[in-house]
Amino acid sequence: DHAMLCVVVANIWHGTAFSMLMYQAALDNVPHDMEEAAIIDGATRVQILRYITIPYIKDTISTSLMLNTLSTLGVYTLIYTMTGGGPNMDTMTLPLYMYRQAFTGYQLGYGTAISMILLVIGIVFSGLNSAWGAMANKKVRDYPLASATGTSIFIAAAGIAQFLSPFFLSALAGVAGQTQENPFYQYYPA
Repeated sequence: DHAMLCVVVANIWHGTAFSMLMYQAALDNVPHDMEEAAIIDGATRVQILRYITIPYIKDTISTSLMLNTLSTLGVYTLIYTMTGGGPNMDTMTLPLYMYRQAFTGYQLGYGTAISMILLVIGIVFSGLNSAWGAMANKKVRDYPLASATGTSIFIAAAGIAQFLSPFFLSALAGVAGQTQENPFYQYYPA
């Protein structure tokens, strides 16, 4: 009944430390003299948070949001070790489904198609993050994706890896077991 809730809580626990390190580093870079000046001018804690702290850490918030989203899209090991996708497929996610289709069901094309869907979802989230960051920084000229060079490089590398995944999966299937019962035997005879 609560299998997905348990997986979500475990995933949040898993990603919290990294996010807290990022936020702590960002908060250390907020100038204290500006906070002190705001307190002297009569600003409340909420106003200091809204007008000083959040604008200084908005890039960290954006980066943390993107990294956590992309990390959550690829969660496989946590779910596989906790529930294996069950009970009754309640915790089945795209990475786990991709693995089952490619390796258990021997449908490499279908598994590769699922991985391409994951890639497109990652690209969309990265693009939205880049557009949001550019709009927040008021850089209209950089608007769609140009402001995130690192993200673009990451996505290009992920795209190349996804493109090569059918070849990698085929090679693994050929090495995994070359028996008459293995459907890949006809393609990779001993």
